[in-house]
Amino acid sequence: MDTDEHRLRPSNERDSSERHRDSVALACAAWIAKESGGSVAGSSFPDQAERHQPAVDLEFWIGNARFVLEHTELEPFGDHTAMEKSDAEDFSAWAKEIEPSLTHGALCVLRVPAKRNGLFQKSNAEEQIKLALKSWVLERVPALHARSDGPTRPADDHREADSVIPFPVTLSVEAWPPESKFDQWFRVSAIKELETEEPFENRVGRALDKKLPKLHRSKGGNATSVMLLEVRQHAMETGSNRLVPSFDLAETFVPKLCKSRDDVPDIVMVVDTQDDKNGYWLYRLLKWGNQWGREIKEKKQLGPWWHDSAKQDAAAAQKQAMLK
Repeated sequence: MDTDEHRLRPSNERDSSERHRDSVALACAAWIAKESGGSVAGSSFPDQAERHQPAVDLEFWIGNARFVLEHTELEPFGDHTAMEKSDAEDFSAWAKEIEPSLTHGALCVLRVPAKRNGLFQKSNAEEQIKLALKSWVLERVPALHARSDGPTRPADDHREADSVIPFPVTLSVEAWPPESKFDQWFRVSAIKELETEEPFENRVGRALDKKLPKLHRSKGGNATSVMLLEVRQHAMETGSNRLVPSFDLAETFVPKLCKSRDDVPDIVMVVDTQDDKNGYWLYRLLKWGNQWGREIKEKKQLGPWWHDSAKQDAAAAQKQAMLK
């Protein structure tokens, strides 16, 4: 996140965004400390201090070892955030009504076209479409829940447009185990028609071009560099009505795009923050030292590692208050 752009936002939006960024960064630092057999001895947010050149989002210490961390969010496609707001207006109340009827432990995402051609402009059409959608969702969730391999491994079902539901939809369901204390969760999300993996690869490349040179400069000769990639969807639309786990996309493209770089970070992690209702973020280790993904020694936990986001949010808010 560029600080100059960041400071142009209204103060309440800026504080919320900074708290979230600080939260996921501090949780990442805690995970690295745990894997290193230590604890975070101190931390600061250089990007929030007055300065004359770009700075990293977090600097922290584990014993005598210094770490620098840079965070960035990867959107599944351009304008995704704005489209999500539009979908919330159309579907949030409807989704909340359906949620209690879903299978226990099911995290469900219904993906609808970002542009629905004004089909909801007539109230009677909207009501009929939502009734049909509700019936289809409640019918399909139990079977998809049974097919899911767990968090971040959804099972999905696609329905083409027809006379009842006049636009294509894809339902994605993840099965969360009882120990997660997860009840049920349902949301509606925008997808962009004819989306392919290639544009997502381009977005990852642009993010690395923007973040890694700054991270490498801040590392200097005495620190470990950490790149934290955030996604807010467990799975992304990649063309042919196919949903691919976000972790899998990162695992495919980040190593590929880093091969020709001389500023590759020492540690790369991905955090999925889609599930805030039940207080979970999912972290996964993508690179440690010179090893990527499944090359990493078995003693390192690849994840996903579940984190209590509510607790971390409170810690980040307290730290930010101390900076003021």
